[in-house]
Amino acid sequence: MSYDIGCLYPAGMPLPLLARGYLAGLTSQFMIETKWETPVVVHKSHYVSMIQYNCAAYHSPVAFDATTSERPLIEIPEEYHNSFAMAMCIVQGYYYYLEEDSEGIFGELLDEWNFQPYERVPENCNGDATCLQNLAIENNYDPRFIAQIVYDDVKAYESTDGWNSMGDKSYSQESEGEVECTANCAPYTDTYGYFPRNHPGEEDDVDKYSVTGNNTHWQPIQEVIGKGSFSRQEHITPHIGFKAPPHAYEYKEAPPPEYDFKAEAELVVQRLADTAGNQTKKDMIPFFDNKLYVRSIINRSLSEQFPHMAFGMWMVFILGISTAEIDGLVNCWREKVRHDIVRPTTVIQRWGEDIINTYGGDPSAAGPVDIRAEDFHAYIRVMPHAEYPSGSASICTAYAEFTDAFTNHVFFEKLNVLKVGGPDGEKSGCEGESSFSYGCGESFHTPTLEDLADACSESRLWGGMHFSASTVAGAEIVEGIGMEAGKYMGALNNGNNWPRDKDDRPVCNSR
Repeated sequence: MSYDIGCLYPAGMPLPLLARGYLAGLTSQFMIETKWETPVVVHKSHYVSMIQYNCAAYHSPVAFDATTSERPLIEIPEEYHNSFAMAMCIVQGYYYYLEEDSEGIFGELLDEWNFQPYERVPENCNGDATCLQNLAIENNYDPRFIAQIVYDDVKAYESTDGWNSMGDKSYSQESEGEVECTANCAPYTDTYGYFPRNHPGEEDDVDKYSVTGNNTHWQPIQEVIGKGSFSRQEHITPHIGFKAPPHAYEYKEAPPPEYDFKAEAELVVQRLADTAGNQTKKDMIPFFDNKLYVRSIINRSLSEQFPHMAFGMWMVFILGISTAEIDGLVNCWREKVRHDIVRPTTVIQRWGEDIINTYGGDPSAAGPVDIRAEDFHAYIRVMPHAEYPSGSASICTAYAEFTDAFTNHVFFEKLNVLKVGGPDGEKSGCEGESSFSYGCGESFHTPTLEDLADACSESRLWGGMHFSASTVAGAEIVEGIGMEAGKYMGALNNGNNWPRDKDDRPVCNSR
């Protein structure tokens, strides 16, 4: 017995693209509030993107599965090839993939939509296509059941992708290699064997301005956890650059930065002094620090300029930009660990009681103040990984390159990026205007994707998180990634022509 999508699609659930947007916004809000580290956000977002694309691919005549680069094992009849079935599959897929990690955040939203999650169907098909097809028939090709198959395939793919997201492996100093975790397993723990060479508090015979030997390497920075509670950073996911294979892009090496650390650190102090008196820079630094905000403004701009893009093509875009993002980040992370460069914070704090005129820690201050160098900190938190090259430069360059390739190929146009913040800008993350919590300050505008990538990169220098060469190298090592991700998605799309739905909302018993 087949289903009628008009009867199955919940009456309270928004139209497909809006429903997907609500889920993405809710997930982003949770990731921001719980302070997931950037690599984890990128990784989790990629698999959510893969689920979304595969839900579309299953409901298409020719598109390929992203986990196999082949046609899905289940052939769904053409009468079910519509965005409403795709959207129901996506909602169920989100529920399967993120419900446990997200502390039940979807429950209230699904209740509001009157969306009934599908109970798991026991299956022991072991990847047999005939068995899966029979199960699909038994479950009337219900898109919520299809989501179970999509989710299982994606989780199986994720378990072997080298990120160690389940924490089922760790690195053994004793055997000098990767071993199976037997208890108290930590998701995303290192399997490469990275160990900081620049230990806090170590003294040497060189003066405090000379950065040589182990002092050139990354040092765990102390962070305040609460009143009287402190911690030292662990380098986040140092293994991924060596254990996670690329999806679409062959990795490039960054040249040694050959820093004059004293001169570079003085530039950092001066840049932060300039930032202390510049409200626009103060607003842009935290915005570009959060790549969920950057992705959001790109998506909003795309929706504004191309409002008639088919839902399935949106899923192609979402997985494509995510593929460029994750490949760019992994390439950058390999180079971070390979070069293992110290952060400006560590270099400047070694100057001890020297008085420097720079940002003093109060974002509401109108300008720089005199502080002791040992009290120096960047404008925002310095992330727990090595300085060179810049991850933000790699990621934002990947965003810009792929989006440019996509819109030029599909629409023969470049994307016009919307304004951010302020009374006349898009409220991307402005409190009260979206599910994000980024406060609106002055409005700022990066009208082209190139401008957006440049501002994203430069904001890391304004905030004092990087030395000069880092942002240039971060962009250079991903040059061409957008085109490669575009080719990858073209191969997955396999010439599929994603149609727009004929009706705004399907009507029950209208067939």
